[in-house]
Amino acid sequence: MIVPSLLVVPAAALLGGDPADAPPTRFADPVPLTAGGAPLEGLVYPSPALVDLDGDGRTELVLGDLWGHVWSASPLQSGDVTAFGERAQVQCGPEPLKLNNW
Repeated sequence: MIVPSLLVVPAAALLGGDPADAPPTRFADPVPLTAGGAPLEGLVYPSPALVDLDGDGRTELVLGDLWGHVWSASPLQSGDVTAFGERAQVQCGPEPLKLNNW
């Protein structure tokens, strides 16, 4: 399951108010992302982003991993941001795109 890291700070704390007075922050239960019909697994420290890579109006899932590989997967249905087709490495010419991570 891919769950991006998120730091939530009550607005009252940022504005100098008492954080105890802020309403509780609530999130829905996490939804696993799938690629190729299976939960997206096997990436170390994934960095997911949703972007229209090819200008077709559909949002692809783009993932970077610890080793600098960049992966993408196209949505199975327009507007569904949880189910994607098979992931593939993003190409830069004939070679897979790899970014230095160090």
